[in-house]
Amino acid sequence: MGAFSKRWRADLQRRTKVKTIKVKFKDVFPDTVVQATPKGGHPRFHEIIQAMSDLHDRKNTDYAAGMDEGPLGNFERVAKIMRMYPGLAWDGPFGVAVCYMLKQLDAGLTLKAQRRESVTGEPVTSRFLDVAVYAVLAIILEETEAQIKDEAEAFERGG
Repeated sequence: MGAFSKRWRADLQRRTKVKTIKVKFKDVFPDTVVQATPKGGHPRFHEIIQAMSDLHDRKNTDYAAGMDEGPLGNFERVAKIMRMYPGLAWDGPFGVAVCYMLKQLDAGLTLKAQRRESVTGEPVTSRFLDVAVYAVLAIILEETEAQIKDEAEAFERGG
């Protein structure tokens, strides 16, 4: 760095009162010493993975337990419905909203068929309200899609 650059930088720091503070993480957070687990890795990672596993088990009980298809039965049932409509663009926003709606419908029907409450604490009625919400969103998405199509056609016509 040239003499001019050094003077200019020093002058800038003096005028803007910029200070460089160097600290070590352990100086700021002295109680944050983390020991690796016996297998290696961060212990919080394993805590999060265990929480995910517990959540998966609870939710899977709602979605699939007691049904004939096994622990992935909810995906099989929704996929069967989706295959019934091969012309539907499942990869578009409308299709995704309908897929989410079917997921909630399947969960609610599974709970009703087994005459039990959700182990996640979510009432069956909440699942059916979710279905209604996704249905309204699908309507909005369908209207938006139609509006975009109409505008595109008008643009192509020069209007």
